[in-house]
Amino acid sequence: RTTQQWRLLFTYLAASVGPVLLLVVLNRDLGLRREIQWLVYGTLVAVVLVMLRQYLVLIENVQLYQQMQKLALVDSLTGIYNRHSFNERFQEEVARAYQSGQSLALLLIDVDDFKKINDTYGHLQGDVVLQTIAEVLSRSLRKMDVLARFGGDEFVVLLPNLSSTAAQLVSERLQQAVAGQGIAGHPFQISVGLVVYEKGQSSQQMLEKADQVLYQQKALKKGQPPLQNIPES
Repeated sequence: RTTQQWRLLFTYLAASVGPVLLLVVLNRDLGLRREIQWLVYGTLVAVVLVMLRQYLVLIENVQLYQQMQKLALVDSLTGIYNRHSFNERFQEEVARAYQSGQSLALLLIDVDDFKKINDTYGHLQGDVVLQTIAEVLSRSLRKMDVLARFGGDEFVVLLPNLSSTAAQLVSERLQQAVAGQGIAGHPFQISVGLVVYEKGQSSQQMLEKADQVLYQQKALKKGQPPLQNIPES
């Protein structure tokens, strides 16, 4: 942002050089009377002030535009990527995995008993829970990983260049990190649906499979029979 501001400032400074040089030439060659000199000086100052005002307005517009761009990409509650920006990154990573043959893992995360948290402690406290979990997940991931709020109490993580075994270790680490947080003495818990990219899969197919795996995990926690016949992608 600072670099852009300096570039814009140099543009306005360059534009002001012309009137200054014109004043110097007129004063030297024509020997302007003092009254005319002051008139020219005043005009030049007015021009500079107008250009300065335009520069400040332009900088403000640039900052507003950057803020709007950020809002379009970031979830307003948690400060991580939103679903729209994640979907774009997801398609890019799937295309890269297809072309390069490198691995790509997807984690679909759901907060266990989040409705109960909202009903017991209120929706404002529920928002704090989501913010806390988002922060814990973010701290536990690599810089190259992509974390987003997928909607409601669901989060999603992209793990580029990780094998199935390594991604499973990341999943377990995330669950342990979240379990270290809690409310009123009750630790948070998350369920994770893990899938690894297979050649030819689309991003939608990976999400659908991760959703199936996620609900299997939640069913196992509740002691229910897990879903069967997860469709192959």
